[in-house]
Amino acid sequence: MTPEQQKALNQLISVLVGAKTAKATNALIEEPQRGLQQCLEISAADLSTAALMGSAQEQKQATRKLESLRSLKLLSESL
Repeated sequence: MTPEQQKALNQLISVLVGAKTAKATNALIEEPQRGLQQCLEISAADLSTAALMGSAQEQKQATRKLESLRSLKLLSESL
């Protein structure tokens, strides 16, 4: 993966997951694939929490975020 591709992937991850989760994965900025995997795990946990204690809107948002991250992971695997 080129440095430009790494930067683009990190930017998209940050937009999808938000500042809090992005900061939690900053240590993996040089390894966006690992950072993406960590974000997927965090987002899956967020979805579980939303399913247990959140509103329907929160569940939809968490589901949409997780699906978007999975799509990004699929695209990034071809880089």
